[in-house]
Amino acid sequence: MKRAKYILLLVLTILTVRIYGDVILVEHKYPLSRVFVKIGNLNEYPDIEIVGLSKSLALFSKMEAYVFDSTSCVEVHSASPLTFYAVKKDYLKKNKIKNITWEEDENVRKCNGVVDAKNIHTTNPTIQEIEFTFYIAGFTENSMVMIRISNIGKFKDGEPVSIIPENLQEKYQKLLQKVTIERNLKKTF
Repeated sequence: MKRAKYILLLVLTILTVRIYGDVILVEHKYPLSRVFVKIGNLNEYPDIEIVGLSKSLALFSKMEAYVFDSTSCVEVHSASPLTFYAVKKDYLKKNKIKNITWEEDENVRKCNGVVDAKNIHTTNPTIQEIEFTFYIAGFTENSMVMIRISNIGKFKDGEPVSIIPENLQEKYQKLLQKVTIERNLKKTF
């Protein structure tokens, strides 16, 4: 009988003690239905065009080109990552978009990043789409440097929400200035 009491006491002790050992927190990520990009300071570069090239990952697909202006907002499809290129307006007008070899042309500056919609997720399941605003920081000898300044998400009902709070906008502006100085970026190429 004594043995049964000890076993019962041990079982009750085990059941009532809370264990906080190796707790693993899982952050759920939800895919977005639509991803948009725009360029916020394009008017500071009047002699330069920004072209977004989107090549589908499917075989035998054509490359789509988007020429940005100060108000355009381009959708990035999940199967087609978007790469930004800078080219002078007169060069683009003279040579046409389809005749430029974007990866090899010395008159073109490729951006330092790519927007890939299939790798963009949110931790809030009610956000369905997101809009990224990029700023052009400047140009190096062979590339264009862009910084993402803001993220605006939209809920299922279409109501917008800023994913980056407004007070961070000033920090991004300071970061933009810092990057420009540190990398010795130029306003043109």
